[in-house]
Amino acid sequence: MAIAKNKILYNITSTSLIYVQADTNQSSNSMDEVRIENNTVNGSIFAKASAGESGNIIQNNKGNNSSFVEASSHITVRGNTGFQEKPCLKLDNPIP
Repeated sequence: MAIAKNKILYNITSTSLIYVQADTNQSSNSMDEVRIENNTVNGSIFAKASAGESGNIIQNNKGNNSSFVEASSHITVRGNTGFQEKPCLKLDNPIP
C-alpha cells in the first residue's frame, strides 16, 4: 500500500494527518510493504504495527516544522523535512 504524493493541509482533529495503525481490537498485528512518501503534510505522521513488519518506509515527506513522525522501530524513516522524529514506538503496547 502506498500513501504518496498527497497535499494534506488541514486537520480538524487532534490525530495525525497520516495515521496507519495495524493494531486493532486490543490485538497486535503486523504491517508489510506500506510506503508513506512524497507527501506535503501540515501535521504529523503516525505508523504502528506491534507484531512487527517488513518493507515499510516513511520517506521524503515535507512537514510544516511543527509536527512529528512517530513510528514503530522496524519502519525505516528517512529524508523527511519539517518534522521532529519521536523515539520509536514500543512493540509491547499495541494501542497508543
